[in-house]
Amino acid sequence: MFTGEGQVDFQTQYGKTPLGVAQTTKAVAPHAPVIVLTGNVGSGTDVLFSKGIDAIFPIEQGVTTLTEALNDGAANLTATAEQVARVIAQTRWLWH
Repeated sequence: MFTGEGQVDFQTQYGKTPLGVAQTTKAVAPHAPVIVLTGNVGSGTDVLFSKGIDAIFPIEQGVTTLTEALNDGAANLTATAEQVARVIAQTRWLWH
């Protein structure tokens, strides 16, 4: 399961969308991976791994301004999602 958020940090555990997606997914399919794609990874995300989120990937391709990040968001999301999908495709036998 893929989900996303502008910023993932310690506050995510208090009800942001990725946490809800993780909890719902794990309730239905406990072994399904929950992967978060985010514009920014803040502090305190380690706690999320015990709450159902399996991996967090920032989409930024390098140092950028907020304006650049917003303008390039779709392209950056696509590029990061492609890389994650490549890993999944190469390890799909692990998912069975």
